[in-house]
Amino acid sequence: MTRNGKGMKLYAALILALAASGPGALTAQTVVIPAGYERIDAPGTVFWASTPFASRQQLLIDGSLLKRFVGKSLLSISLRRNTGDNRPLTGGKTLIKLSLSHSLTSTDSASTIFASNRGSDHKQYFLRQVTLPSTGPSPTKPAPWSAPYALNLHLSRAFVYKGGTLCIESVSKPIPVIINKKVSYPWWPADGVVLDPTGSVTQFGQSCISQLQPLPAGAEPASFELGASGLFYLRGTRSPAPPLAWLMVGSSDRRMGPFKLPLDLGAFGAPSCMLYNDPLLVLFSPLQQLSQSKQLLATVELPLVNDIRLANKNIFGQWMLLDRRAN
Repeated sequence: MTRNGKGMKLYAALILALAASGPGALTAQTVVIPAGYERIDAPGTVFWASTPFASRQQLLIDGSLLKRFVGKSLLSISLRRNTGDNRPLTGGKTLIKLSLSHSLTSTDSASTIFASNRGSDHKQYFLRQVTLPSTGPSPTKPAPWSAPYALNLHLSRAFVYKGGTLCIESVSKPIPVIINKKVSYPWWPADGVVLDPTGSVTQFGQSCISQLQPLPAGAEPASFELGASGLFYLRGTRSPAPPLAWLMVGSSDRRMGPFKLPLDLGAFGAPSCMLYNDPLLVLFSPLQQLSQSKQLLATVELPLVNDIRLANKNIFGQWMLLDRRAN
């Protein structure tokens, strides 16, 4: 996966329905990847082709999951919404390009360099402006494989699967819209499960801003890869919204110099707020409004040096909003 030119490795298996046909086939067949999630939700959500961020990503699917499709033609790919978080999703338009190939790289040895994972038959099979459907809560669990609860991408031509690792590369460019003089992007996470993530994320602390959720901040586990960019995000409602949010990044949640953490900021004019980590680096992000929603989104990408000494180290992040009315 890359965002803004930063390389990162994504070990993920989305909930995909791959329609296939072959010689003698009377009807198209479908398979859900990974198996077992046909009738239940996956344990989480992931952003792939429906991401609200301009991104380029690679998805490698192990050949063991597609054995019965050898020699058949892949015709379409579908994503469905997750119902573990069954809140309404905001739709919008995005330009999606998909390229497919047979990769000689196993899913366990994927490279952060896309060209190293592509097969020699790498070609484009989909290029279209897609409308992500706005949807309310799904009436069933899991969600149906039909609109508006699913996004179906029909390939422009068939891809004949010959076995081995299937490499699907996507380029997504969401098209912003202006709502009430604010730039807005769609928010459409897909049902999915991240396998063998290179990093893990634990939420800690609690927001002291009443309009936000108790835990409004998070990070994308698969983005924390040496030589890549760790993605932090902040979501919630705030009216009127401050124009900027700051992410304070540090290496400890126990001490900041002589001070023990967490540190009560009441003495500094911010009652009920706590400082949870040492702010060694402060990065800012504009707050963007999600399409047709009061939800706000801020994101920061933290470049991670490709230095083995950073392996298994902890990175802490806390968001800060400046509001003169609050404190």
